[in-house]
Amino acid sequence: MSDSLSRRVTFAVTAWMLSVVSSSSAPANTLPDIENEDFIKDCVRMHNKFRSSVTPAASDMLYMTWDPLLAQIAKAWASHCEFAHNKRLKPPYKLHPNFTSLGENLWTGSLSIFSVSSAITDWYDEVKYYDFKTRKCNKVCGHYTQVVWADSYKVGCAVHFCPRVSGFGALLNGAHFICNYGPPGNYPTWPYKKGSTCSACPRNDKCLDNLCTNPQRDKVTRMYINLELFKIYVSCVTALWVTTLTKYFMSVSQVTTLLCFQTGRYFHVTDTHLFFS
Repeated sequence: MSDSLSRRVTFAVTAWMLSVVSSSSAPANTLPDIENEDFIKDCVRMHNKFRSSVTPAASDMLYMTWDPLLAQIAKAWASHCEFAHNKRLKPPYKLHPNFTSLGENLWTGSLSIFSVSSAITDWYDEVKYYDFKTRKCNKVCGHYTQVVWADSYKVGCAVHFCPRVSGFGALLNGAHFICNYGPPGNYPTWPYKKGSTCSACPRNDKCLDNLCTNPQRDKVTRMYINLELFKIYVSCVTALWVTTLTKYFMSVSQVTTLLCFQTGRYFHVTDTHLFFS
C-alpha cells in the first residue's frame, strides 16, 4: 500500500472512530446539568404549580425551593442507572446536614419524551389513584404524594443519560430523572391539611399563590466549611476537596456527620461531584 493511500485509510478510520465517539456521547450532551438555570427553574416551577393547585385545597402547603446539595445527591445516584431508590437516604446514613432523611422520586423513559415538565406531571398524575379520605392508593401513587407533601420545602433534581437502566426492562439510551426532597414525605398520614389556602401556614409566613412562603426558609443556600477544619477531616476526604472547602461552611458537628459518619469507604466528594461507591 502506498504511503498516500495508507494515510487516507488512517485518516478515514480516525474520522470514523471520532464519529462513533461523538455520536455515542451526543445524547448525554442534550440533557441539562444540575447547574443549568432553566433546568432548576423548571423543577421548582412544576413542583410549586402542582402544590398550589391540589384538590381538596391545602391549608399548610409550603413553597418549595431549590437545594444544590439535594441536586448533587440526585446526580450521584442517577449516574448508577438503576431504577431503584437510594438506600442511603435514611438513618443510619445522613447525606444532608439539615435533614435526617430524604425523600426521592424517580422517572425513567426515552430521551425523545423526556422533559422536566412531563416527568413531574407523570408523578402528579398519580393523583387519580389516590383517595384523600382513606389515604389509600389503588395503584402506585407515592410519587404524587411526595410532590404535594406539605412539609417538604426543598428539592434538588438531576437527569442522567443511561445506555441501559437496571430494573427497567429493555429500554436503551434513556433519560434517568431523580428528585430528592427535604424533609421527606410519604409517612402514614395525609400529605397536607385540608382547608382554606394558607390558613395553617407557620407563624410569620406569607401567602404566595396558595403556598406558605418565608424568606429565611426559602433562600437557596450552600454549605460553607471553615478551611481550618480541613486538616481534622483530611482522612475522610480527598485533596480535591480544597476547592470545595473554600465555598462551603459547616459547623464541626455537621462536618463530622456529613463526611465521617461511617468507617471505611462509603462516598467521596470532589470539587464538583458526589460519588456513591
